[in-house]
Amino acid sequence: MDQYIQIQKDLFSKIKLILSPNESLVHTLSEILDLSYDSTYRRIRGEKFLGIDELIKLSNHFGLSIDNICCPDSNFITFDHHAMDHENFRFKDWVSMILTDLTRIKEAPTKHILYSAKDPPIYHYFVLPEIVAFKEFLWEKSVFQFPEYVDMRFSFDNTDSETLDMGKLLCKVATLIPSTEIWNENTLILTLRQIEYYWVAGLFKNKDDALNILDKAEKWILHLRNQAQLGFKYLIDGPAEGLENSYTLYETELIHNDNLIVVSVANKKITYLAINSLNLLRTTSQKYSTNAEEFLNNLIQRSNLISHSGEKERNRFFNKHLYLLEELRKRISY
Repeated sequence: MDQYIQIQKDLFSKIKLILSPNESLVHTLSEILDLSYDSTYRRIRGEKFLGIDELIKLSNHFGLSIDNICCPDSNFITFDHHAMDHENFRFKDWVSMILTDLTRIKEAPTKHILYSAKDPPIYHYFVLPEIVAFKEFLWEKSVFQFPEYVDMRFSFDNTDSETLDMGKLLCKVATLIPSTEIWNENTLILTLRQIEYYWVAGLFKNKDDALNILDKAEKWILHLRNQAQLGFKYLIDGPAEGLENSYTLYETELIHNDNLIVVSVANKKITYLAINSLNLLRTTSQKYSTNAEEFLNNLIQRSNLISHSGEKERNRFFNKHLYLLEELRKRISY
C-alpha cells in the first residue's frame, strides 16, 4: 500500500517538473481527469489511488512512461523528443520551449544547470541578436534544410523579431540561474568555422554582413571571457552585475563534448540531450540523471578551471579564439 502511495507521489512530482510556473497542478489535473478540485486533491495527497484509466490519461498527456513510474529502478529509460520540423516545430518554437523550461527552473527555491557544451549554451547566443540571427538562419537552412531557404543567402534584414524578443527574455532569465559549464577548444571554434563556410560558399548576401557578424562575434567572445572572469552571467548592454559565484566555466582537453545538460531543481533532476544541433531529448529519470551528473562531475576533475581565479588558462583559451577570429577577418577583408 505504501509503495503505491509513493509511486503516485512520484508521478505528481514528475508532472510538477513539466508544468510551467504559472500552471496550477490541481487545476491542470482536474481538467485532464475531469474531476472536481476536491477529488483531485485527494489523489495528490495519496488519500485515493489513481485508476488505471486516469494513469493512462496522465501518461499520454505529459509523455510519461508508465513503466518508469511503476518501476523507477528499471534500466528502461524514456525521453520526450522535440525535433525541428519546418511545418510544426521551428526555431522560434524551440526557443519558446526553452524559455518555458528556464522560467520554471528560475522559480525553484534551489536550482543549478550542469552543462557539457559542444556548442555554447543557447542562452549565451541571445546576448547579441546578430549572433542568434546568424545561427537561426544556419540551422534552418543548412542543418535542417527548410525548403523556403533553398535560394536564400544570409542577411540581417531577414531576422525574426518575435524570436529575438523571446531570446532577450531567455537570456535575462538565464542570468538568474547558477550554472557550471564544460567547454572544449571546439565549442567556440565551431561558430567561426560556420561563418567561414558561409563566406566561402557565397551564402552571405554581401561582404558587410560577413564582417558585421565577425565584429559581433568578437564582442561576444570578450563578453563571455568577462563573465568567466567575474563568475556570473549578465546582459551585455547592462551593468556588469549578477549573482556572485553563480557561473563556473571549465575547459576539457580529454573529450569532445556532447550537448549534455543536467538540471537540478529542488531535490529533482532533469536531463537534456541535444542531438543534431537542436533536436532535444528530455527525461525526468532520476537514475539516468544521477549517472549523467556523476559522469560530468568526474570530467570536471580532469578539466581546467577558466573562470574565477583561472586567469592564465582563461586568457589562453579566449585569446586563441580571438586570434582565429582576426585571421578570418583578414581573409574576408582581402
